[in-house]
Amino acid sequence: MKRIGITGGIGSGKSLVCSHIRDRGYFVIDADALVADLLEDTDIIKRIGEVLGDDCIKKNKVDKKKVSDIIFSDKDAYSRYMTMLSRFVVEEIEGLFKKHEALNKIKDAIAFLDAPLIYEYGFDKNLDEVFYINRNLKDRIAGATSRDESTPRDVKKRVNEQISLEGAIKKGATIINNDGSVEELIDKVDNILSSILEKGETCTVKER
Repeated sequence: MKRIGITGGIGSGKSLVCSHIRDRGYFVIDADALVADLLEDTDIIKRIGEVLGDDCIKKNKVDKKKVSDIIFSDKDAYSRYMTMLSRFVVEEIEGLFKKHEALNKIKDAIAFLDAPLIYEYGFDKNLDEVFYINRNLKDRIAGATSRDESTPRDVKKRVNEQISLEGAIKKGATIINNDGSVEELIDKVDNILSSILEKGETCTVKER
């Protein structure tokens, strides 16, 4: 089974691309959803308190805003947090890929990973290819601040902790530029998928 990761910084359009790929019938693992589930685990909650401080835990729950404020303003805290959490995230993702592969014996099948931190988690080593959704900073800030309570400063902090376009190029990622309309972005994705399909890879059946 061919494994393809889809990544891109906050406000890049990654979620839109992943939603389209999922709508086309492909199996897509949502790394953010996995992390959200892990943050409900009592052992992980305890570890976060040990790594970042008990202020991050309120009523036995992770204060996600507090965690974000800390890790995106303190590089050492970010490194400690990622080191602690990445092992669990990678194990969960690998388990889902293997489970899906066992259920789908189609030759040359494809499955996708939707993750904003593929390289930061070190999971690119487990993938055959990575799509990096690239968008200019101004549009990323506008997109991110329009969908939630993020401020331009919050977005810039996150951008600084995520792999850059230059870094993705050095890693050998396939760059998809989100520099036009939604329709143009979808067309670019469809063209890449068509190219992959011409090489023989096929869509896998989605898990229900």
